[in-house]
Amino acid sequence: LHENDIDFLKKIVKIIKISSGDLTHHKLLEKAARTKLPIILSTGMASEKEIKEAVKILKKNHPKIISSGKLMLLHCVALYPTPKYEINLKNIEYLRKKFNLPIGFSDHTIGIKASTLAVGLGATVIEKHFTYRIEKQKFHDHKISADFKMMKNLVYEIRDIEIYLGAEKRKVSNEENLNKTYLR
Repeated sequence: LHENDIDFLKKIVKIIKISSGDLTHHKLLEKAARTKLPIILSTGMASEKEIKEAVKILKKNHPKIISSGKLMLLHCVALYPTPKYEINLKNIEYLRKKFNLPIGFSDHTIGIKASTLAVGLGATVIEKHFTYRIEKQKFHDHKISADFKMMKNLVYEIRDIEIYLGAEKRKVSNEENLNKTYLR
């Protein structure tokens, strides 16, 4: 992207997603922040220092970007496909603690397992490439993409995981309370 592309984008989008390749494109970050639109910033290839610098630039150009909840980081590994030994999903928790921001996951793996695990680790947004057909495609994105069936399954699995995760608050269900008489 060129920073002047922001003028076009701000007219047609509600969120600006900055790719990993543009994380160090400071003029683009400045202009994107000044739109006051929510920003999702992908962190592939970036050192911690580069991520800090990008967040600093966004805050300087939109001082309320964090307090207004308009900034999210995506854990990302810029390998296509990303092998499982490189995915490092624990980085989701690390980024959340380090930057005190919502963290999502940009999935460049084959299949949906990494995305579902990321949700279990607290990812609040999943970015997964989509294709109408994986087979007999030459461009590398098709290999890491989800087709219709896989995407439907991904959404189903994530919704199921959200039910399993529940809430942080400790609660004892009515059904569980009924067991107290017999189990204690």
